[in-house]
Amino acid sequence: MMVYTVNRKVADFPEKEDMSTPEAAYATLNRLLASGDEAFWQRLSAPPLAKEMPKQSGKREISAEAAARFLGAEILEVNLWRQTNAVVLAQMSRDIDLRWLCRVGGQWLNDGNDGVPNLEKARARVAHGRAYRDAEPPRQEAERLRHSRPPVPDPEKHLRPFVEFLKREAADPQAFLFQALAKHRVVILGEVHNGQRYWAFNAALVRSPRFAQLVGVIYLELPCNDQPLMDQFLAAPKYDPAPVIDVLRDTHEFGWPDQPTLEFCQTVWEVNQSLPKAQRLRIVLADMARPWKEIHSRADWAKHYNVDRDEFMGRQIARSWLGEQLEDRRSERRRHPAAAGGVVGPAAVRVAEIGAAQCVALRQRVEAAVVRRQVSRGPEGHDTHSTRSRAVVRCPPSGRLQQTPKLADLPLAGRRIILGREL
Repeated sequence: MMVYTVNRKVADFPEKEDMSTPEAAYATLNRLLASGDEAFWQRLSAPPLAKEMPKQSGKREISAEAAARFLGAEILEVNLWRQTNAVVLAQMSRDIDLRWLCRVGGQWLNDGNDGVPNLEKARARVAHGRAYRDAEPPRQEAERLRHSRPPVPDPEKHLRPFVEFLKREAADPQAFLFQALAKHRVVILGEVHNGQRYWAFNAALVRSPRFAQLVGVIYLELPCNDQPLMDQFLAAPKYDPAPVIDVLRDTHEFGWPDQPTLEFCQTVWEVNQSLPKAQRLRIVLADMARPWKEIHSRADWAKHYNVDRDEFMGRQIARSWLGEQLEDRRSERRRHPAAAGGVVGPAAVRVAEIGAAQCVALRQRVEAAVVRRQVSRGPEGHDTHSTRSRAVVRCPPSGRLQQTPKLADLPLAGRRIILGREL
């Protein structure tokens, strides 16, 4: 890949349409953005992208501040590879603007846009984006081969090993899952987005009396800042789906119209109506925050979206799980002041629903978060917790914890199930 510096502002380029170089194309696109013109996108975008764009015409009103931002952008450098792909890095008023371009018929056409807080992250984004774009032809070839597989001459013979395996190993899914919950601290279950059969299975699981005996909290891959809405929904004396609908609307910039998820939440609410308050199921939202009312600029977007979602959800789940263990322990000590150190209280199995690609990473991060927590006992026998603590562990009578435990060594009060995405 070739990188060359430019260090020129858009306003320094001639006021004409020029798509002959990446930097000239960037200046042209920004001038059109500053003018409010809506009709140029399809004409000056790469064909695959242009096909997805709605036809637009006319002009929209652009504020003087926005126009000045487009014209005042300083082109810092151009990253060019294969003579057909480029990305322009430009300093805007608050962040680094990345304009992806591809060369078609001698013109550098728009192929996407991105924004990051600083130049270091911009270059990292370029490396990631380049790898993604370079992988597109192999992916397309793999897709072509997948659809061109020759027919199986003897389907019955081909499927026989699979049929025999299922006859030998198959079990009722619900019974299998409850057995797994009884044997393992972490159980991961996969699904397909918006899958009705998957969520119907989850709903049937929740309706089983055994579920409330084993599971106390259900973690969902929904924005954590909407937790008050979910709490409001579950606490309502009458069924009202409005809070959950608001949560789903916040899940994605275009909303998340997922009827099966809404119906699953309804099932949890209905089951809770027949349970004592102390045994009612909770739903905890574990994904990164999406406070749309606070997002007004690319910098705001980057502040909330430049996070490792695997790590974030791992920490959310570990924090909730271990925090409740600590509360159980304190409650037990209030009832029995002479109780020894360690986690006490009923088993608390948790359910988390996350991305399938995130399952392994999340399990590793949860384990890492757990073993990093350090709890020490003060001279009076009280617990003192370091600001870096992430888990509750049993303290030796001698004082400070000498060796951090592994996740598998924690008591059964840490048992949970993770429901994955898109396996």
